[in-house]
Amino acid sequence: MEAGEVNHIAYLLAFLEGDNAMMAQMADLLDHQPGYENTAVLMRAQTKIYYGQVRDSRALLQVLADTADRDKKIAGVGYLQANLAVEDALLGFTARALQHAETAAQHGAEGAALAFALAGDPARAAKLSKKIAGAAESDPNLRDIRLPELYAAIEMTRGNSARAIELLEPVKRFEEGWIDSYWAAYIRGLACLAGGQGQDAALEFQKIVDHRGLVQNALYGAVAHIQLARAHALQGDVSKARKDYEDFFALWKDADSDIPIRLQAKAEYARLH
Repeated sequence: MEAGEVNHIAYLLAFLEGDNAMMAQMADLLDHQPGYENTAVLMRAQTKIYYGQVRDSRALLQVLADTADRDKKIAGVGYLQANLAVEDALLGFTARALQHAETAAQHGAEGAALAFALAGDPARAAKLSKKIAGAAESDPNLRDIRLPELYAAIEMTRGNSARAIELLEPVKRFEEGWIDSYWAAYIRGLACLAGGQGQDAALEFQKIVDHRGLVQNALYGAVAHIQLARAHALQGDVSKARKDYEDFFALWKDADSDIPIRLQAKAEYARLH
């Protein structure tokens, strides 16, 4: 195992232990490890947004975006824009998510379709999915995981929550692995919430909360606390919902104040009784 890989793993372990000093040290080491400089920036940015520090995260990613754009790395620009779009969709910055998704689509990024679906434009997502489906035959991960997740997100946004849950059923055997890391559970949980199935939704989001070692510093791991609170509230379990919201607020104690999903969570918490 190369030194950069060791430092990358050490960073993630430090994150899971909440050791900020160790995370900073490992990121600095990655900065000086040839071939891992971008990884260091990505890890820092991902951790920042996990804790709701969106502006700091975007400032870090802007460096990578500018470099990719300057060097004419089309795929790199598309990948970054697609990630930004999905993050903004999860955070509730819908208009901004659609803008990033459009840029990602112009650069041919696969992730643009999912971003459109999550941001409320299933027609655009469905149009892009046709090209993705054509490439799926030669890519097992795309065929068995990412494409069903995309189709499920499209159906969920169209209001077909039962169909979304059905499409995600075959992905269950993959979601406990590193390739998916319970992302399918997050989408399934959203579909269950949309369908008024509070108990089923809670089971899905609980998977994410309980498996932080696999989810790591993915943004959906943080906002899953809000979705779990909503699932418990839907069941009428105010005590559990209150704790879920409080866990989220503790996690985002240093978060930006203007994030839509955070503002929604505060309003929902205030209405609990």
